[in-house]
Amino acid sequence: MSFLSNIKSDFQVNKNFISRLAILIIRTERLPYISWLITPFRVILLNLMMNCEIPKTVKIGRYFRLPHPFGIIIHSTAEIGNYVTIYQHVTIGSNEFISLGCSRKASSIGDFTLIGANSCLIGKIDIGSNVIIAATELVSIDITSNSFYKNGIYKNNIDLANYNYNRKSILNK
Repeated sequence: MSFLSNIKSDFQVNKNFISRLAILIIRTERLPYISWLITPFRVILLNLMMNCEIPKTVKIGRYFRLPHPFGIIIHSTAEIGNYVTIYQHVTIGSNEFISLGCSRKASSIGDFTLIGANSCLIGKIDIGSNVIIAATELVSIDITSNSFYKNGIYKNNIDLANYNYNRKSILNK
């Protein structure tokens, strides 16, 4: 994917100025010859003002959505798929301090995944595609595709089309 096509796809799903600015810095920092020029902007805007830590080694797919890009911490080895939405104060980290033998790997997140506010994904876990993680959840286990994770348990094979239809009808009232 080219830089411009990634920016265009990200701007389609991020509507507010702050989100677009954060995405622009995150994507531009990954360009090989310009990253040194972007570093001061990243430090000032992302790290100091928005309290975000998204290293340039994170693999991010297209249509990456950050509705409220504040307090987001992502480990450098994380992999994020296409059409992923991450809300504010989400941590995607590794469990390197639990035992000395642990790998320093972070989560792998599939396509069409939504991670609610104040959620933590800790360890080398695989989150499948079409997954919704509710707000304030601590996730330390693998979650299969087409799942809804809430209160430490997840329901597999949810009907996402029905869920989205009901959600849109509630928002339109």
